[in-house]
Formats: sequence, structure tokens, C-alpha cells
Amino acid sequence: MKQLLPGNVIEDLELEVFDVYGNHVKQDTEMLLDMVGFCYQHKTKRIQVDNRGCIDLSGLLKVSTGYAETVSLSVLSNEKTVFSEESQTEKMMIRVATEIPEKCFTGSQLENVVFEIVKSDGVIDETVNDNEKGDMSHALVLKSDSTDLDDSVKYSFRHG
Repeated sequence: MKQLLPGNVIEDLELEVFDVYGNHVKQDTEMLLDMVGFCYQHKTKRIQVDNRGCIDLSGLLKVSTGYAETVSLSVLSNEKTVFSEESQTEKMMIRVATEIPEKCFTGSQLENVVFEIVKSDGVIDETVNDNEKGDMSHALVLKSDSTDLDDSVKYSFRHG
């Protein structure tokens, strides 16, 4: 559960379940999932152990929280926790990529200001991109607190 990104589905996650003696739990034993920051892709949070003594969650958990948020997954049997894991979604940062003048006079316009979305490892996240439809799914919104008018401005990101 590393490098979790909001909206991504965890493609490969299988839990092997053992009893107190180290034997695989019987097939069809019912378990309950308890999640924070995940959306489960089935109607019920109850899941059964398969014939190999495993719970296969591959493709069933979608990250439903934002960046730098805590997520957790627990598996319970008879109201007792048999597995628990906590992690954090990827941290992202927005930074100004161009130089901004030290003094900006009222009414002046800043031109050619570029912002970048940077991952925790310092690399620009080029997957942050408005889509071809132009609905600006990834956008920077600038708002002014100085007026009661809605004078916000949206800027779309292009490859981070």
C-alpha cells in the first residue's frame, strides 16, 4: 500500500489468512472489511476466503481520499481484527516554476507565470493534465478575498 494516488484502483492485493495454529482458514469463511479512504467495488463489505485460504481484493479497492491523507484497511473475523494496515496517499506540492517580481503594484498584471505539480520525490507529475474535452479536471483556481464578487480564475495544467 505504497504510492497510493487518489482515484486509483489497487490492482494487486491478496491476503493469505491463517488460524491461530498457522493453518489456512477454511474456504467460505466469512470476513468483514473495514476501510477508511477506500471505496469497495462491491455492494457488501463481507468477503469469503477462497479455496487457497486467501482473500483476493485485486481490483476491488479504489482510493477515495485526497493527497497526503491517511487510509486504512482492516479485516475482521467474529468482530476481531485479523489484519490491519495503515498508509498514506502520495504527497503532492504545487510550486511556482517561474520567477515572480518582488513587488507587484495594484492593478498590474503578471504574465507567463508557470506552476508545477511535484511528487514527493521532487519529480513533476506529468499525469496531471486537463483532458482533451477541455473540462479542466486538473486546474488551479485563483480567488480574491478582497471583493464579494466571484472573480476566480481557472488555469488548466498541461503535463504537470
